Order: sequence, then C-alpha cells, then structure tokens
Amino acid sequence: MKPSIQKSIIVGGNLDEAIKRVGDALRRLERGERVKPRDNVTFVTWSALASVMTDKRYELLCHLHQHPASRLVADAACPDDVVASVGSKAGW
Repeated sequence: MKPSIQKSIIVGGNLDEAIKRVGDALRRLERGERVKPRDNVTFVTWSALASVMTDKRYELLCHLHQHPASRLVADAACPDDVVASVGSKAGW
C-alpha cells in the first residue's frame, strides 16, 4: 500500500521556516530515522492566500479533503476551467 502523505496549507510561514523543515527532515533521514512524507503549501499572509482562493478552489479543496486524490493535474492558463472540469467529474 502506498504511504499517505500529510498535506498542509501554512498561513503566516516564510521561506526560512520551509528551509528549516526540509533540513530537519534531511538530517533525520541521514541518521536513519523514518520520515513521513509531507506536502506543504506556504502563504506568507492570509491576504496572500485570500488573493488566490476563489469559491470554486475552496470547493475543490473541501472535496479533496473528503475524497483524497492520488493525482490532480491543472492547467495554469485556465485554473477555474480546470476546477469546473474536475468538479463535474466529481459529481458537483
């Protein structure tokens, strides 16, 4: 079975904290410790998150939280169209 990956959205973080998290994980790996895989997306401020969060994107995040997907592909040129496409496939 494929290991689950913890996914987090961090608001109020910065690049130094992200580098520290990666460095800590690498040091644990070098010592032979097990490190759980993680995916983090960091926004410096709430405003930065709010500036990119549309209703459809929030709806998508809620759906993915309830029904985790192993893979999601988006076209950066038309993200709202992709969200609508994914949503229709998910039965929204």
